[in-house]
Amino acid sequence: MELAQQHAALHSQKAQQRCISRYNLTAREKSFVIGQRVLVVMPDSTCSKMFSRWQRPGIIKDKKSAHSYLVDTNGSVKHIHADKLRKYHIVVEEIVCETVLAGHGQTNINHCAIIYDDDNEFGDLEILENPNENTDEKIELLPSQQRDRNSLSHLTAEQQTTLLAVLDKYPECFTSKPGFCNLIEHEIHVSEDFRPKRLRAYRVPENLKPAIEEQIQELLNSGIIKPSTRQMASAIVCLLKGKDPKDGIQTAVDYRYLNKYCKGGAIPINVQNCSRLQIPRRRAVTNTSKTAKIIKR
Repeated sequence: MELAQQHAALHSQKAQQRCISRYNLTAREKSFVIGQRVLVVMPDSTCSKMFSRWQRPGIIKDKKSAHSYLVDTNGSVKHIHADKLRKYHIVVEEIVCETVLAGHGQTNINHCAIIYDDDNEFGDLEILENPNENTDEKIELLPSQQRDRNSLSHLTAEQQTTLLAVLDKYPECFTSKPGFCNLIEHEIHVSEDFRPKRLRAYRVPENLKPAIEEQIQELLNSGIIKPSTRQMASAIVCLLKGKDPKDGIQTAVDYRYLNKYCKGGAIPINVQNCSRLQIPRRRAVTNTSKTAKIIKR
């Protein structure tokens, strides 16, 4: 009997260890301190355990055992097991701030967080006024500061310095904002059989819509385009700048319908251009006495 008891205890211990190693891989020990705020899983208004959810935070009042606590929820103290408790974390949105001007000095900040009006855990906070908050002027970065240094890794240090100096010397030529010229009004002459038509818009992937709307809003703010209610409308085409949509997109307009009815220009084509168009269809070209001679195949 003693031998059978030893074998049973040994096999039982192995079975328990096998069960623990399989089902308790993600199990973690829960422990709370008195005064800590926690979330409590409780049945909702349906009074059914199938519809239980995490309710508003409670406060740990006392620890009854290793895995049970007395929790104060809305003035009612309950004895709750640790499996039905969860640590309460204050939700904030973190942003990165490199430098902040504080008075006449400059303060370095690694990170900061947003505090909402209904958050009372931080007490009275002093608000630091921003001297540039009421000014409408926006500080524009130099072209060298907007350039990604990784894109210049193929250049030497001296070449990079020279290139960035040229970019900063002529910032109006290397700006990311689109240009606009209103010195002359452009006219498009179409044939008599042209009929205005509102073409159907092309489908755009959902992940590209925010970038397109941002570019359209930028063109509206710059005065390059304006809203129109006319009968003629062309569709927008999206062109990827790289293989990945994260590299950016370029918007263009499909004017193929309009181009079919555009009248040709009255300016004659140069004879040299006509000869140049024939060159790809010939085997060789010679030039003697300022006269181009085309050798046929």
